[in-house]
Amino acid sequence: MIAQLRGTIMLIDDARIVIDVAGVGYAVTVSGKTRAGLSAGDAAVTLLTDRVDDAFLDQPQQLALGHDG
Repeated sequence: MIAQLRGTIMLIDDARIVIDVAGVGYAVTVSGKTRAGLSAGDAAVTLLTDRVDDAFLDQPQQLALGHDG
């Protein structure tokens, strides 16, 4: 399981963010509170994560619990 991601915010939309970590883009679902504290282009952002199961998609999803920007 991935516990944290540290990198640059590349994309923010209604459903997720994309964070670039050493050239790999991770799509992460975030809360509205976390999303409001982020801006595309923010560098050196740390997201603490937890994996949750999406009952509708039947696939695990990475969920950001908070950030330290």
